[in-house]
Amino acid sequence: MPGGLLLEGELICQFIRYIRRGTHHIDKQDFLQAYLIARTEAATTANIRSGFAATGLVPHDPERVLSKLCCEGWNPFSCYGDAVASI
Repeated sequence: MPGGLLLEGELICQFIRYIRRGTHHIDKQDFLQAYLIARTEAATTANIRSGFAATGLVPHDPERVLSKLCCEGWNPFSCYGDAVASI
């Protein structure tokens, strides 16, 4: 899971905890406290390594990303119409 989504999920969990405790208004201080907790829980070594591996950066494996793309029948020049087709 991309890091941003993981952090977002952890932040939502923090907000749910506030709601369950009866807090229905979150001010800036509450948000910052929830964000710090969520960031600590989401930014683990394993999650960071997993994110780099998913992008094919470390270890270097561009095929890992390219294999997930659906490019069958895709023409990168189709949006230019006849202008590029005549080149």
